[in-house]
Amino acid sequence: MSKTNKQEELNADKVMTKYDRKMQERKEKEAKDKKENVVSKITAIIVAVVVVAVIAIAIIVTVKNKKEAVEGTFMTVGEHEISNVEYDYYYNLMLTDYLNTYSSFLPYMGYDTSKSPDMQLYDEQRTWGDIIDEMTVEQIKETKALIDDGKAAGFVYETEDADYQAFADGFVEQAALSGITVDEYYKTSFGEHATQANLEPFVRETLYVSAYANKLLADFAPTEEEVQAYYEENKNDYDTVSYNVYAFLADVTDESTEDEVVAAMADAEAKALEMKARVEAGENFLVLCKEYDGEPLDVEVESEEPVTNENAIRGGTYSVMTPAYADWVYDDARVEGDIETFKDEENDRYYIVEFVEKKYPEDTNVTISNQLASEEVLRYNASLTENYEVVDVAGELYYLTIEDETTAE
Repeated sequence: MSKTNKQEELNADKVMTKYDRKMQERKEKEAKDKKENVVSKITAIIVAVVVVAVIAIAIIVTVKNKKEAVEGTFMTVGEHEISNVEYDYYYNLMLTDYLNTYSSFLPYMGYDTSKSPDMQLYDEQRTWGDIIDEMTVEQIKETKALIDDGKAAGFVYETEDADYQAFADGFVEQAALSGITVDEYYKTSFGEHATQANLEPFVRETLYVSAYANKLLADFAPTEEEVQAYYEENKNDYDTVSYNVYAFLADVTDESTEDEVVAAMADAEAKALEMKARVEAGENFLVLCKEYDGEPLDVEVESEEPVTNENAIRGGTYSVMTPAYADWVYDDARVEGDIETFKDEENDRYYIVEFVEKKYPEDTNVTISNQLASEEVLRYNASLTENYEVVDVAGELYYLTIEDETTAE
């Protein structure tokens, strides 16, 4: 069955619901986020293959004789000819890394690890196999571009032999743990024609790229002044806060009239203001939470702010905080003990929030430095890869056909 016919068959079986579209948007965002840091991606791929036991996946390899798979040209990237064996190596690196990275999300994303990626729809035009193909081609482009650049720059990878041996030893250990031979482990992990000997050049290339990327990270490291300036402009992305919060829910339903909603919100506001006054008068915020929850008050509070209480948020971040009070909590004017109520019309409730403290995490400077350096490396690598043309010699990269059709339209 052709890939086009298979696509039509899969489309006929799947109806995109609102939930499906929502999950698809989440998947696309995750895929985009994953590409944001080329350095961490390269390193993570190597780690994933060495430390992860064999997983039950269907290897997608067109049946070819060994000579053609090893010596034939599957695709070209710039001036580099990529064999079927090399492509399978990168394909399975990307697949394994993706499955491990998003293992907890896969059931919600509609991905079944017991089935071939080529037989599962990603969207109306593409299968999961097409998505992995696209990721694979991009990885190959990045790898070849960085190798060419590293060699042109005279970069010497001094620990290459030791690092490759560590990789090979890791495979021996994992094969033993999986109860199969080393040869079987290579084939299970990288395709039917994979052997330690014919994969060695590609593994060494990937390790070289990881080492060179680390050098680029150091080269592009920002100054202390640049780090501080970036922090000042993006404080809310890094500072963490501690606060106590309680929500008074308005007693409404989907059938409530506008007048009933207004009355219920007024009641919720009155309770929030009442609790605010009691805290300001000296009562403990978290003990009052139990009272308003209807729990007995003869409880012992081990400290003024027991972090085990669900109403006590410690180390909260702006990105996941409720918008109704996020800006107030993060305002630099906040001091310990500040308390305020907030209306949340969209969710029919009133919040009462007591500020505790805001912290500047100790590793913030390192985090920002790594982030800025990684972004520079990403831009640098993008400038390298833009002239690396991809040619689908074997005619098996369906996602390129979709792009061509879209461009033509």
